[in-house]
Amino acid sequence: MAANSRGDSSSQPRINCSHCQKSYADTKGVSRHIKQCHPERSDETGSLLCPFCLSTKFCRISSLEAHLKEIHHLSIDNSEHSFASYDDFSLWKSREEESTSSNFVMHGGSVVKDCVKHVYFYCNRSGESRKGRKSGARSSKMKETSKIGATCVAHMKVEQNMVSGNCKVYYNSTHCGHKKDLAHIRLPDSSRVKIASQLRAGVSINNILDSIRDVSLDQGYKREHLIVRQDIKNIERILNLSNIQKHTNDQTSVAIWVQEALTQPYNPVLVFKLQGRKDSVVGDTDNLEEKNFILAIQTEFQCDAMKKFACNGRVVCVDATHGTNVYDFFLITVMVLDDYGEGVPVAWCISDREDSSVLSQFFKHMHERVGNIGPDYFMSDDAEQYHTAWCGVFGPVKKKLLCIWHVDRAWKKAIHAHVPGDEQKAEVYHMLRVLLNETSITDFQVLLSQAMSYFEEKHPRFYEYMRTTYATRSDQWATCHRINASIGTNMAVEAFHRVLKIEYLQHKQNRRLDHLLHVLFKINRDLIYNYIRKEEIGKRSHKLCEIRKRHCSAVTINERGIDIQSNDGNSWKVKSQSTPDQWYIVEKIASACNLSCKLRCDECNICTHMFSCNCMDAVMHFTISKHIHLVCMHHQVTCNPNIELSLIDSTAVDDSQPVTVATCISSAGPGSSVPSSLGTLSKESLLKKHEEVRDMIVKSSGQNLAELNSHLSSMMALLQTQVDVMAQPLPVRKRPAPNANIVTQAKFYSTKKRRTEAMKAIKKPSSEEQTTIKSHLSQVDVTVCSICFNSDDDHRQESDVQWIECVKCSTWVHQSCAKRTFSSSSLDLENFECFSCIRNSN
Repeated sequence: MAANSRGDSSSQPRINCSHCQKSYADTKGVSRHIKQCHPERSDETGSLLCPFCLSTKFCRISSLEAHLKEIHHLSIDNSEHSFASYDDFSLWKSREEESTSSNFVMHGGSVVKDCVKHVYFYCNRSGESRKGRKSGARSSKMKETSKIGATCVAHMKVEQNMVSGNCKVYYNSTHCGHKKDLAHIRLPDSSRVKIASQLRAGVSINNILDSIRDVSLDQGYKREHLIVRQDIKNIERILNLSNIQKHTNDQTSVAIWVQEALTQPYNPVLVFKLQGRKDSVVGDTDNLEEKNFILAIQTEFQCDAMKKFACNGRVVCVDATHGTNVYDFFLITVMVLDDYGEGVPVAWCISDREDSSVLSQFFKHMHERVGNIGPDYFMSDDAEQYHTAWCGVFGPVKKKLLCIWHVDRAWKKAIHAHVPGDEQKAEVYHMLRVLLNETSITDFQVLLSQAMSYFEEKHPRFYEYMRTTYATRSDQWATCHRINASIGTNMAVEAFHRVLKIEYLQHKQNRRLDHLLHVLFKINRDLIYNYIRKEEIGKRSHKLCEIRKRHCSAVTINERGIDIQSNDGNSWKVKSQSTPDQWYIVEKIASACNLSCKLRCDECNICTHMFSCNCMDAVMHFTISKHIHLVCMHHQVTCNPNIELSLIDSTAVDDSQPVTVATCISSAGPGSSVPSSLGTLSKESLLKKHEEVRDMIVKSSGQNLAELNSHLSSMMALLQTQVDVMAQPLPVRKRPAPNANIVTQAKFYSTKKRRTEAMKAIKKPSSEEQTTIKSHLSQVDVTVCSICFNSDDDHRQESDVQWIECVKCSTWVHQSCAKRTFSSSSLDLENFECFSCIRNSN
């Protein structure tokens, strides 16, 4: 005899019938045997529990119905209905559910037999709740489950002829074992379709809620009256009305978005590499591990803006934004300042790292788009990898600047770590702020030597921190070394952070990367239209308003009288109003501006590039201070109108070609939500729409006629969208087999280490406190070198330390440090001038 193809069944345990001696290989065979050979005992193995007895079970609903009639005297209402199609049945089913406040769901799939399709719908309250919920898991609803733990006999049996399409329905409308509870009723499909149509028509969530709740409840309320904001958001998310999510899996959705971007006329993707892959999809990604992720984008508008606003004399800012997704990926932003002093992001990079390897890849692919640009200043936080990666790709810049806000934060963190006591912490921090606000290079060098000597004596741990981090590179953070640098902090990037998280993310925690990409392209779209408005209409920017305020303040001071002394035709001394012994120096540096400058005072006919002032307002904010306005008013300084020259060189973007709306739309990139053209209207198209509206009103259920009549202008958009949404079937939740293996999806994950708690705040010093601190530092004996800031000379060859004093600022330096800084031939030991004084005189 041939071997059994299923294997050796003799080794498998068999199941015996409880009523006879026959055995079977599985429970399905036993159930079939009991129904055929022991029909009187078949109900004993059933799973349909009586909702009143809670102990009697049945195999068939007909047996349970008979039990309810005979034992519990329940009247069963059975009826038959016929429909021309399955769609007609679905419409009747929705109305029946709405009128009876019930829901009918399928417990399994359909069965086709003899060209007849059998579909069974049961009351959603029937059955037992799912078991095995993890302990500690939060309940999704106030009421735990909609299941009553028994069987409700209300059901629908649908028989559809597969040839003609006709449907015959056997309907039992009797519900038992539960009440009409709206908490367990699913939102009707008609309400979902209506809300979806309103969302597609651009109606806000608040207005949708108002239209639902602005009705009288005299005749009671229904399930749709209990809709909340989250229900509407769920409808928008499930139907994917905004077309943001290309796939339910975030990583797959981002990959699909990149593939769509590659087909655009201008590909905004610079480089793209997924986690879990060694090779990149777009661009080259050397020195990146398999777990790393990078996605860099630059639209056409951003590329042109970078060529225009990152040229000679300009500044480039780079910073990273945290908390834009749940994977702890960084959003690295490259930003420039336009003619109005406002920040323009010119490239974005999303990555799980912000080290030099990732930044070099980002800047390398950006360099391939924009070519060689020559900004004078590069600003970032105190992370050296930004400047290193930039110079490695674009070449060295004139000066690297540290963001004052980041420097201040680093100082506070070090003070909390190395200085004991709240009073001593405040004293040290106030000294650092005095150093930061000093505008004279000579005075700053003296104050720095005095402060470092004080730190060495009183706080050696903090002295060592300052000596190894900030003291030797004061040219990157001191105010006196960044006069006329046009920027003091990375506030343009910080402002972008706030706009991103508050205006576009609406204070919400964004979770997905595809949503973040959608928001970034919306920002790019808005930047384009803002740029067009500035060029066509103009804009009263924040810096222009500040210039106007200072002009008005100067007018008030000039009316009261002010002491202004002229040194020569290009230099003036203006007496301070708050400090009588202090004078501010105003210098004329240009008779006309050779830039297309928008930051100007039209009444004084000057711009920010024509005068300089050593007050903190002009130095820190790069604006026309009130002292400059006073000089122009008092001495009637005349300046030529500024010469309109393009900021773009001949190899960059042609400024004679204005940005058009078509360019805006093409530059916005995929998924930017830029509205397309509405097309031209004609009488024929209007008449056609009129016929469409007429047909839609005939097909409408009649419940929206009052609303449509009061909003005639929006009726066509509402009904057309309703037809489009109804044409697409609502998504049906897939039910996998109970024994199916779990398929692990590729997904993003965090590689970031968690940060520590926040520090205690320290207040900035007032003007009186700064004066007191300067007086206190003037009494400190300088014991450190103003070059290496060490008291001992590690490079000396003699037994004693050899010192040299600067003849101008009276600071001391080691003789060996001076020899290393200056050439031996140019070093004059008797008339020695330190490096800061030499640079200041030049």
